Amino acid sequence: MTTLKLPFAPEAKKCHDDLPKTSAVYRDGFARLVKTVEGSGAFGERFGKVVKAHEATIAAGQAAPSSGPLMESDIYLCCFYDLLEGWLSKEAEAVKASAATPEAKKKALDALWAPIDALNWSGPKWTSIQKPRLKQRLE
Repeated sequence: MTTLKLPFAPEAKKCHDDLPKTSAVYRDGFARLVKTVEGSGAFGERFGKVVKAHEATIAAGQAAPSSGPLMESDIYLCCFYDLLEGWLSKEAEAVKASAATPEAKKKALDALWAPIDALNWSGPKWTSIQKPRLKQRLE
């Protein structure tokens, strides 16, 4: 079971502060993600569930009427990326602190990266900022 302290990154604090002001689609969607991350099971299994729930939240948010001037999807995405970074960091630190051999540690870190690297998400924020930032957490 993984317990995360959110926000993970100080710059995500405003996003987490603003998330309760967004529509239920984003608030509840994010709560489901946190519950999945903090649940039991292997990283890869939970990661797959998180990706599906995230994509469903984005689709539902795009289909819902706007609830005001807030850029709700941007706030949600900021929180989502912070959740991913905090989760991956915690998993990576556990691997790095383990008594495993260097080869076993590398294999475990590669296993953490594989499902992230396999995502076919696009967009400049994901490809230029978020994905490289996640990769750094494994170094």
